[in-house]
Amino acid sequence: MVVRRGFVFSATKWAAMSNKALWLIPVVLMAFVSAILVVSRNSQWTPDGFQCSRIAMQDAGLSPADALARAEAFYIQKPIGRIARYREYLTVDVAHAPPVPGPIFRTRVLYPWMASLLYRYRGLAALTDVSLAAYVVAVLLMYWLLLALARPWVAAAGTVLFAISPLILVLAESDVTDMLALALWIGALACVLHYMQTPLVAWLVAFCIATLLLLFTRQAIFLPIGAVAGAFVGARVRRDAEATKRSLSLAIALGGVAAVNVVWYELVHGAGIEKELEIAHGLAVRAGSARPDEPLSSWYRHAVTSGIVMELKRQILNMLPVVALVALVWQIRRSESAVLIGAALAGLAPLFLDPSASALPRVFEAPLYPIVLAALAMGGESLLQLRLVSAQQGARA
Repeated sequence: MVVRRGFVFSATKWAAMSNKALWLIPVVLMAFVSAILVVSRNSQWTPDGFQCSRIAMQDAGLSPADALARAEAFYIQKPIGRIARYREYLTVDVAHAPPVPGPIFRTRVLYPWMASLLYRYRGLAALTDVSLAAYVVAVLLMYWLLLALARPWVAAAGTVLFAISPLILVLAESDVTDMLALALWIGALACVLHYMQTPLVAWLVAFCIATLLLLFTRQAIFLPIGAVAGAFVGARVRRDAEATKRSLSLAIALGGVAAVNVVWYELVHGAGIEKELEIAHGLAVRAGSARPDEPLSSWYRHAVTSGIVMELKRQILNMLPVVALVALVWQIRRSESAVLIGAALAGLAPLFLDPSASALPRVFEAPLYPIVLAALAMGGESLLQLRLVSAQQGARA
């Protein structure tokens, strides 16, 4: 009898794994079809990408002067080079150009280094190649994340929605760090959710790797901090000793990564918050959205207020975040809800740290989008379970 039960359990487990693998097939097909037919044909070249290209070429062995000259020759030929207000960013006097771009880019070493590995074969197209590869990885990681919250076909549906979203496709087509950072963030969030459900050492190690790589890609370590903080607070509110222990393990691991982050910033002299705001203000003045005589504090208050109002209007019209919020409130007692709420609250940080309107879709909306889809998947799974229970009760009656 014991053997039979074990056999039934193993068969059930195998069927569940097979179902997950089955629904992975359309996810993989969507990722590669979209990457080949859409992303690879619509490369987007940006001023920030110009700076990344210089670092990538220097990592590939070129001198700062040669890297600058080649970057300028390449970007001037692109559509961005024909826009007058961007040309000043693409034409820099070699004699006055520093060996590497400014303090904001000094900490973002992973993306240009990966591009440098392909530079010999692909030239500066290597920048968008890295984003394209990160897009495919992000789609697969999104499916893995949603599997922690919903049945395979619901997870697959949410992943397809992620893969075809215009916001995600724009990031995938760009020559900057955003798509790679988003893939790492999705991986970190998935690790938190899976570890809180099943405390395997593999999830903890993967979480450390994802967050460590994230801090070498973009200044976004606040996102995993929010997810872990949400897990801890949720566990304490529920008085769940086991969940509290798991969240503390994540917090300890994250503390080590945060320590590395502090040391890294000091070593490379990364930009602090005040310096980043000064740079953002200067760019706003050049773009004509701020007055040259306007104090930084005045511009900051106006930019934050405008950004909050604009995003509220946009998200309400979008409806998906509103429905996701309803789903989170409905499932507030679930441990996964606490993780998502903590991550979402941390995701509000760019509204205050980088309030430039043009940057909000990349630095604010994109990191929150996986959280929105996760909440929707969790709500959809709960509705399906309620429907199943109702059908069973009806059959018994």
